[in-house]
Amino acid sequence: MRDQIDATGVVVGKLSAYGGGASAIFFGLSASEFAAIVGAVVAVIGLAVQWVFNRRRDRREQAEHAARMRTYGIGK
Repeated sequence: MRDQIDATGVVVGKLSAYGGGASAIFFGLSASEFAAIVGAVVAVIGLAVQWVFNRRRDRREQAEHAARMRTYGIGK
């Protein structure tokens, strides 16, 4: 269940980053400065969300790996 929540967060983060970046480029080329700023902010927020969820996943996978190595008698 927790993996699904994290996966959803990663997808939302990626979509936000890509959508924000694309809208920043699109609206920036059409000379709408406000829309370009909003698009850039959305891209940064999406990147931050993606970073947080990827970091959580990395920590969880690292803990899982350490536990697996302990069952094999390798490691601490």
